[in-house]
Amino acid sequence: MTNREEISEQVDILLALYKHNAELGRHHQLLRERTTNIIIVLIGALIGFILYDKKVDNFDIYPSLFISFLGFFGAIWCRKYHERYAWYMHRGSVYRDKLDELFPDLKIIELKDKADKETAENYKIITKIKLTNLWVTAHLIIGCLGLWLSIISYNAK
Repeated sequence: MTNREEISEQVDILLALYKHNAELGRHHQLLRERTTNIIIVLIGALIGFILYDKKVDNFDIYPSLFISFLGFFGAIWCRKYHERYAWYMHRGSVYRDKLDELFPDLKIIELKDKADKETAENYKIITKIKLTNLWVTAHLIIGCLGLWLSIISYNAK
C-alpha cells in the first residue's frame, strides 16, 4: 500500500467517524425536541382537565403535582440530552482536528474559527445565550407552573 492510499484510507475512516458522531449528536437533539413536545402535550391536557370545571380546587392537586413533576423531569432530561449531544460532537471535533493535521493546507480549524467569529460578531448578544439553557428554562417554568397550581389547589376551599 502506498503512502497516498494509506492517507486516503485514513481520511475515509476519519470522515466516516465524524459523520457517525455528528448524526448521533443530531439524533439526541431530535430526542430532546420530541420529549419536550410530548411533555407539552401532556401538560396541555392536564391544564385542560384542571380547568374543565372553570375552577381550581382540592381535586386538582394531583394533576398539578404531575405537571410539576413533568416540568422538572423535562429539565433534567434536557440536560442529559445535551450532555449526550456534546459527547458526540466533541468526538466529531477530534476527528476533524485529525483531518486538519493530515491536510494543513486546507486550514479546516482556521476556517471554522473564522466562521464562528463572524457569526458571533453578527449575533453579539444572542450567541452568549446557550440553547440548552433555553430548553431547561422552559421546563423549569412548567415545573413552577405545576407548583403554583398545586399551591392554589391545596389552599382552595
